[in-house]
Amino acid sequence: MADRQGVPPSLSFAQLVQREGTKLRVQGPAGVMFHHFHGGRHPHAQGSMSGQDMVRLIGAIGRDRFLSAHDFVERALAGTLPEDVLCLTFDDNLMCQFEIALPVMRDMGLTGLWNINTAPLVKNVDRLELYRHYRMNAFSDVEAFYAAYFARLNEGSLGVRVRAALGGFDPDTYLAEHSVYTRNDRIFRFIRDHVLTNDEYFAVMDGMIIESVDYSVSDAVNLLWMKQEHLRVLVDEGHMIGLHTHNHPTNIAALSRAEQEREYALNASTLFEQLGVRPGAMTHPNGSYNADTLDILRGMGIRVAFRADPYLASPSLMELPRYDHAELMRCLDAPLHA
Repeated sequence: MADRQGVPPSLSFAQLVQREGTKLRVQGPAGVMFHHFHGGRHPHAQGSMSGQDMVRLIGAIGRDRFLSAHDFVERALAGTLPEDVLCLTFDDNLMCQFEIALPVMRDMGLTGLWNINTAPLVKNVDRLELYRHYRMNAFSDVEAFYAAYFARLNEGSLGVRVRAALGGFDPDTYLAEHSVYTRNDRIFRFIRDHVLTNDEYFAVMDGMIIESVDYSVSDAVNLLWMKQEHLRVLVDEGHMIGLHTHNHPTNIAALSRAEQEREYALNASTLFEQLGVRPGAMTHPNGSYNADTLDILRGMGIRVAFRADPYLASPSLMELPRYDHAELMRCLDAPLHA
């Protein structure tokens, strides 16, 4: 099996999600994937949503269609999962989810699957999230970041390799299933995930951050991630905790089997040490995985896993579909055609 992140979509978003007035018809069974929220001390950023947006989205889909994560997983394993049900899922251990999404869920009587990359729990910085926060908050907008980032690449020794890779690259077809990505979003992700090594990408981003006068890494670290006590609240309130790797590599399918094993073993052991839980479910970070990944996860007792998109035909229980909240909101807010 190749990296399933690159499998071409078998169905279009329009076939899977249809808008009828103020309602959304969303094909299930599936997860709804949430990442970033804005409100209070969490600034608005590309792809983020407010608590009120979440209320409106759940209402448009139908509150009664959402099962608790525990019920969803149990029914999936029993083979009794109804076709129209959905499950709320949250990735990346983000404090904005705890402070903005969790109160909404309490009010609506909902629980979800929270998929935790554990490096921040042991006081290690999750570079993926830190870099996202930097590019969304240290510039006038994300396009200003891209201009600075691409210019920095072109100035350095990496420029020749990057330009050669982009020579045969068509951003309009890369990650085409994610309609919310801009052209520069796609170029950035292609360079990050397929041209640069992790160390090269880290060096470029760290260099930009070091030279940034107005950006505070310590302030960002204090803002971004949940801590052990927040995750305990989730467990106590009936939510499910899932795996999501330790360091959140952007393309885990590109790692060796041994490297993947280390990522997930450390992920699982950290969650057990801090929360006393042994997850039986997870979400694939960035939707990336391969045959080794699935074999490793099954060996760890994972029986239910979600992709980062809804497009795979005939998915297994280890490749269940998910809808990105940003794409659902875009569909909900789109003008109705006459």
